[in-house]
Amino acid sequence: MKDLRHSLLLAGVTSIALSGLAACGSNTLDYRNAQISNGKIFAGDDNRPFSGHLTSLPDQQLRNSQSGLTQIMQFVGLGNQNFHGSTATVFCDVDVKECYLDGKAICRELDSGAVRYEMSFRDGALDGDFKVYAPTGDDNVISEVSFDAGRANGEQKVYNIVTKKLVYDLHWERGKSVGAQTRFDAETGKQTFQSHFDDNGKLDGDYIESAPNGTIFHKVQYAHGQKDGAEDTFDNATGKPTSHIEWQNDRMNGAYRKWDAGGNLVTDDTYQDGTLVPTAAEQQAASDAAAGMAYADCMKKWQRAGMALQAHTASPDDEVRQWQTSCQQGILPG
Repeated sequence: MKDLRHSLLLAGVTSIALSGLAACGSNTLDYRNAQISNGKIFAGDDNRPFSGHLTSLPDQQLRNSQSGLTQIMQFVGLGNQNFHGSTATVFCDVDVKECYLDGKAICRELDSGAVRYEMSFRDGALDGDFKVYAPTGDDNVISEVSFDAGRANGEQKVYNIVTKKLVYDLHWERGKSVGAQTRFDAETGKQTFQSHFDDNGKLDGDYIESAPNGTIFHKVQYAHGQKDGAEDTFDNATGKPTSHIEWQNDRMNGAYRKWDAGGNLVTDDTYQDGTLVPTAAEQQAASDAAAGMAYADCMKKWQRAGMALQAHTASPDDEVRQWQTSCQQGILPG
């Protein structure tokens, strides 16, 4: 019974899709009867290039074949993690020209026939507008972006299925993140993330993370993909600082401070070009230790020479004092 219902529904979906595709030819090929080789689509064992209309293509098969689509769909999923409704099986009808996907594609739920995705292809790659509809059957567009030769190109907005609030506002250029990238909380609508990318797709400028109530808990400066400037973290509940780090060319350079939950400073260090700089007290202690070791080494050398000195000098005490004075000055007597 289910197979019969499936067949009848597919026949209905195909007739609807074909109504506006007369210019693409009358050939219709079901995915079960297609052969796909190196991305090319053939009708069964026919070696001639297929042109016409391919039906019942599983949406997952289509999505997996387009890396640019996988890239933008991850944000649709991330922006709708609070949606726990059932997701139906989805099949796509798409035009094919000379073996390659070329033309408009519509993907519908198997049971309800509701549209889930609309897109278009050129020479086997996504090209033009791509729309994602909510799986709630209300024709609610939850994401839309344009593609150019298989890569997202332009602004992508993602809306939450449940609250219908904007959760992502992204910008792409041929598959690279460029310009401002922003995330919002699905419940409060407040900004929870902000970053900026340069023309090469590298982080550049403010990188800010916030709690759902809008309170900033992490911010850092980037310059063309490298941390460059101050990085600060704050306690979510109190807003008090928990750390402060200064960066230059992705290396710690400057102050490094940490505070405990009570707001007490527990670490106050300084770095230079990624290396911890000793404090004045630590430097003095290291200097004193080095001087002590040098003095001890100097006096050991005197002890080895002491017997010889006592044998030929009339005033060995004077000699000892001279050695000690010289050793204290870091000079080994000749």
